[in-house]
Amino acid sequence: MNYPPEIQDFLQAYDSILLDDRGIIKLFPAEFYHSLDNTDLRVWCICRAIYLIPTIELIEWLQTLFNLDKAIEIGAGNNYLYHHLNIKGVDNYSEQNRVVKLKTGILNLK
Repeated sequence: MNYPPEIQDFLQAYDSILLDDRGIIKLFPAEFYHSLDNTDLRVWCICRAIYLIPTIELIEWLQTLFNLDKAIEIGAGNNYLYHHLNIKGVDNYSEQNRVVKLKTGILNLK
């Protein structure tokens, strides 16, 4: 999506903090996110289609709670959770459908 230059600058600043060189969200403790502005973080997540922010605590909890040897993340999207859990993940890519893109574009008209 094309954003105005000031929004692009904002997004790139957060990208440099939160994403690694491959564009995968870095794993931080939950406490780290308390240092970020909640509104800024929400805007960044929405613009980057990030619907889950994995934390060290979440990954450790899931690893101790479940046997992940045969786990698959369904609806994995940007792969942040399954990447950090070292499991397989799949997504349906429905947002790539031409009709869905058209509807989304119409809803985003101002």
